[in-house]
Amino acid sequence: KMRDRNTHPISALTEFYRKTDFFGQNKGATLTKVNFVTWYDGPDHVRRFTSALVCPIDGEIFLSGNWTHHEDDCRETNDGLKWYKSKKRAEGAAAAVTHDCYSLRYQLSRDGVQEEARLLLSS
Repeated sequence: KMRDRNTHPISALTEFYRKTDFFGQNKGATLTKVNFVTWYDGPDHVRRFTSALVCPIDGEIFLSGNWTHHEDDCRETNDGLKWYKSKKRAEGAAAAVTHDCYSLRYQLSRDGVQEEARLLLSS
């Protein structure tokens, strides 16, 4: 089930981990602040943040993406990184990418195409 657009991505991802036995991995994994690595750039008055989420189940890393709820706040640099005005939004954007990726993989695995889903999303 896709998350409600008003649900914060960290909450949606936590719920996904709680309810889903993803690829036979441990159900009920939890997210904590140690699962996020966040960088900032710029002086205080114009500081921007980007983040990476490390999955507590398999260690896969997801970078902040385009979080449509805050797309007006997002700036992309030449290296493809997405930068936000707050740490919370940068971490939310990383959680949104993780949630969407794992939700798609989970749905595809239920349809019997698990390996193809992993290959498509890792390319």
